[in-house]
Amino acid sequence: MKHPLDFISCPDCESTNFTIHVDTFHCLSCSFSVSSEVGYHPEKIIELKKFINKNNIKDEVFTEMILKENTISFEKRKKLINKFKIGTSEEKETILDFFKNYKSGIEGIVNETSSIDKEVDLKNKKDACEFFKKFGANDLTDYFENSRFNPAIGRDEDIRRIENILKQKEKSCALIIGPSGSGITNLALTVSQRIIKQKVKGLIGCPVYKIDSAFLNVGNVSGDLERTLKDIVTNARKSQAILLFDDCEQLEGQGVHRGTNHDVLDRLLPSIDGLKILFATSEDKFQDRLSKKTSFVRKTEIVKIKELDIKSTKEIMRMLSYNLLIENKTKFTYQIINDIEDLSEHIRNRHLPDKLISLLEKVSLNCKPSKRYTVSKIKRKDIIETLKKDFQIRLIEDITYRSKLYGLKEKLKEFVKGQDNAINIVSNELKIREFRRKESVTKPIVLYFTGPTGTGKTYLAKMLAEQILESKDAFFRIDMSQLCDYSKLEFITGNIRNDENESDFIKWVKNNPSGILLLDEFEKAVDIVKNVFLPVLDQGNMTTASGEKIYFSNMIICITSNSIVRSPGNFGFVTSKNNNLYEELAKSMAPELVNRIQNIVFFEPLSIDNCVNIVKKISKETFDVFKKKGIEVIFTDELYTHVAEKGYSPKFNAREIDRTWDKLVLSEMVEYYFNSDSKKWIVTVNKQKQVIVQG
Repeated sequence: MKHPLDFISCPDCESTNFTIHVDTFHCLSCSFSVSSEVGYHPEKIIELKKFINKNNIKDEVFTEMILKENTISFEKRKKLINKFKIGTSEEKETILDFFKNYKSGIEGIVNETSSIDKEVDLKNKKDACEFFKKFGANDLTDYFENSRFNPAIGRDEDIRRIENILKQKEKSCALIIGPSGSGITNLALTVSQRIIKQKVKGLIGCPVYKIDSAFLNVGNVSGDLERTLKDIVTNARKSQAILLFDDCEQLEGQGVHRGTNHDVLDRLLPSIDGLKILFATSEDKFQDRLSKKTSFVRKTEIVKIKELDIKSTKEIMRMLSYNLLIENKTKFTYQIINDIEDLSEHIRNRHLPDKLISLLEKVSLNCKPSKRYTVSKIKRKDIIETLKKDFQIRLIEDITYRSKLYGLKEKLKEFVKGQDNAINIVSNELKIREFRRKESVTKPIVLYFTGPTGTGKTYLAKMLAEQILESKDAFFRIDMSQLCDYSKLEFITGNIRNDENESDFIKWVKNNPSGILLLDEFEKAVDIVKNVFLPVLDQGNMTTASGEKIYFSNMIICITSNSIVRSPGNFGFVTSKNNNLYEELAKSMAPELVNRIQNIVFFEPLSIDNCVNIVKKISKETFDVFKKKGIEVIFTDELYTHVAEKGYSPKFNAREIDRTWDKLVLSEMVEYYFNSDSKKWIVTVNKQKQVIVQG
């Protein structure tokens, strides 16, 4: 029989990649191993086989030990040693007898096996490390050595459960899901750090590699991706590595090539049995993209985490505030940390601890002192300014906002004429909301503007945005009359076929969490579109086509309509102080929508006097334009009355006044401008009711 130390290649896989150690041939490619003293004693193997048959031992460790050509492989010998360690006394005695005639006995075999095992293990880990670094994965051993990482706080039970899943022999893949911003990635990294620092019994010596889920769409040919995934799995098995896929929802839909519908996840799943993998994603993305992947859900153990409790979040903030004192020279007292917690309620699209940490860091950066050796002490007003500047949240109770509310009625009456009662109702609603903010922080202010056309409903909403929010960008108008069929729904929720194509409306809400939303001519939209706004009016949020939740709790929502009490035979509106506007509205709108409206604001038809005031306001704009050109203009009272009478209509109220001014007055002024050098004009009406300009 050929001596094993004379092999020029492995008899099992024919590889020339082998080592000879302590009279033992070992193949590095397939782990086949033969000892000159153990592997080639057929009579001893027959003796062991008789023992197996005699005692009817069906344990897999023994029944698979006899290989071709009467050799015991390195891996099978390891199993035999393990059996000796944990077996019955009779089994141990038989195994000892099997080895006792050899020079080193059982201890020598154990030492030999362990030595080769360590060499192979080190080589496999080194090869795997080179592969993953070349592939672009992040070796977390290097990451934790070269960066300051704050482990998760208050997640002890979740950490214990994830570690137990990774220790399992078969179903050893953990899927961590939770609300966006609840610390999902931080939890996965905390578990990884504990493993690397050898704090997890049963996972000692396991390297951890973080793979970018979006990076796996490799090559333009399906075979390239197949080979890449095979290499990842092979190297992970050989090195006993743990893989971390953050934002794992990106694996779904990637790598789909012509001729197949299989994506990266479909290709990866058949090979992950026995691998130790950490998957992490947010709850909404899991529901939208991964929950339907039944094979993925079946092969993973789901660890669903909750939003972090406030006690643990404050502990994180205290630790972080100490770091910020050193880095940015900003000091946070316990009271300021409590203020940050209180004011963070305005941030509705994030969860703990993310929103508090983000607010804390932004406040620190905004208040970082410019001079060296000075420390900036943070105040409550600094937090409010940060919310306004960095989070676009403007409806916050502070001295500035309260002063705006105090003078709001007078400001609005300067711009909106003839609707004093409507202005009073709107102003009072804003004050009540501010007084009861803690109770109603999750719901927006919902006001229903109704009345004749041309009475200033849309204009009042625009003026609110300018006076309260000081920004025209904070105003968004949706013409509901255009949303008259089901196909228009994507204008609101986004394109359901392409979740990356967000609607302009969704983008505006994200950029303006404090804004004024105008749903113009609401009654003309189809019912299915109206129902989309039910959760907005009631709970203050909406789910987009991509499954993302957006919030409206810091908004003012104005709904305009001409639906209440139309008088038969006459154009216009008839209302009585004795009429219940909610009952009238319920005749043309679903009760569930009516119940979500906080106040109905009725706009009265305009009188001639109201129209004269509107003309004066328009003339002021014209006056400013000509003043910039160096011309002083005087408008007479007769002119105001003339334009008001010509522009007023019981049908359109003030809607025609702008056009009438341009037609009768502005056109004459422009004509005179090109034919005169006079710098002082008088614009009036002659006896024939014609507008004349005199220099």
